[in-house]
Amino acid sequence: MLCLGTLADAAKAQSPDLGLRLMVQPWDPATDIDDVDRRIDDPRLLSRPLQEAWERGSGQLEQTLIGVLQQPDLLLQGFSLRNVRLGLTEPQLSIERLSGGGLGSAPLAMRVRYSMAGASIEFESSQPLPLVDDLLDPRCKASADIAVSFELRVGDDRTRLLRAGELAGERTISGSNFRAEGKNFVCRVVVAALDLLGVDLQGLLESRPELPAAGATFVDTADAVLQAANGAISALIEPGLQRLGAWMDAVPGGQRIAVAFGVRPRTDSSPPATIAGTLRLGHGLGLAGGTGAVIDCSALPVKVARKLGPKPILNGNGTLGDAPMQPLVITVLCAGLAQEGGPGVPYRLRGLSSEMPNYFEFDGLRTGCTQGVPWRTGIALGFVPPRAARILSGELAQTFDVGGYAMRVPCRVNALGPRTIPSEFPPIDQLVTVMRDLVTVLGARETAGQLQALNPQPLPPAPLSETLALQRELLHIQAELLRLLQGLAR
Repeated sequence: MLCLGTLADAAKAQSPDLGLRLMVQPWDPATDIDDVDRRIDDPRLLSRPLQEAWERGSGQLEQTLIGVLQQPDLLLQGFSLRNVRLGLTEPQLSIERLSGGGLGSAPLAMRVRYSMAGASIEFESSQPLPLVDDLLDPRCKASADIAVSFELRVGDDRTRLLRAGELAGERTISGSNFRAEGKNFVCRVVVAALDLLGVDLQGLLESRPELPAAGATFVDTADAVLQAANGAISALIEPGLQRLGAWMDAVPGGQRIAVAFGVRPRTDSSPPATIAGTLRLGHGLGLAGGTGAVIDCSALPVKVARKLGPKPILNGNGTLGDAPMQPLVITVLCAGLAQEGGPGVPYRLRGLSSEMPNYFEFDGLRTGCTQGVPWRTGIALGFVPPRAARILSGELAQTFDVGGYAMRVPCRVNALGPRTIPSEFPPIDQLVTVMRDLVTVLGARETAGQLQALNPQPLPPAPLSETLALQRELLHIQAELLRLLQGLAR
């Protein structure tokens, strides 16, 4: 018979690892930090309590099996087994997902199984012929595959995250593939009797009430061991956080259960808030003489959305998705025109959230091209001094100035050659400096896309010989600007 210590060591050596990753996302709307903190990332954290559960409970399982096999008249009237010895093979620990799992899903349920294939059973058989029993060798051998299974569940309660329970519709202790060896007279009599009468030893064993009771005791032992692990896990999860998701993933060397706790998106019933500042339109960004642009303050092109929760954790690797955003209906309160180079116009923006983070998106302004005018004017908008396009609840009392920055870009070229570009159009090195400043102002937010929106319209058809040089120069300028902006945006 294999001793329990050897069984435990063998199981540890032969079974794949089962780890646990605990991810915590303690998002607070006052700070709006989406970071996910990995509080636990242990590739064997669950292997250890499952191994301990086997070490504690397998001895009683073994004794229960022996006791059942030695019941009088177990097989047939007058046929009993005695001096039973079990040769249990090395248990293999496996785990498979049954249901649940994923983001915001029902609790993750898994089947944990200790499998012992080809366990040997040695016994002596007594039968109703005393003379035969005295003169002939009564020893027999058999083998069977034995499995012990239970449900491991990842629930919502942070204090009892891991729980063991009996599987619905399945036996905790099961046997299969029973094979009796009739190598002597007594054994052949037993095997022949079993075959003749159609006795199913596997079903006979599983019908005994002792086995379900022993299985329930083993599950209780496993649950008690898991509760010790739960205590260490719950200490790393702040009260009030909710389970966001649970995943079971294959990883090198075994499997991993990942669990995420954090804050779910919430409704916002806070009273509307207002911010105030001044709208100014700066000089023409290096263009001599400016552009003469103006902005109607009451038509300020800005959109605002409130963030209702953190970016969701999508999988066991901690990948984040898009944040839950809700557009707000805002009102711009101001009057007058902001002129380029002028003192600016006071404004107020009403309808913001006073609790949740407010995210801003400024649209660009641009004039159209008209016949005979080689320029169009584009205006990029953003907060000044430069800041992220987000305002938190604790920042609402501050002043938020908005700056508009104007530039000219050519609408089209004609057939007059490269000198069509006016002398005030800055060289490429000046454009690089200007656009770098613009990227800083806008926080590198979609600046490349904004530049493309302000780029010249497609060149009209013209004789290649008259416009080739100018087209090459313009395309070179475009390519350099886009390359620069894409690099800065990264």
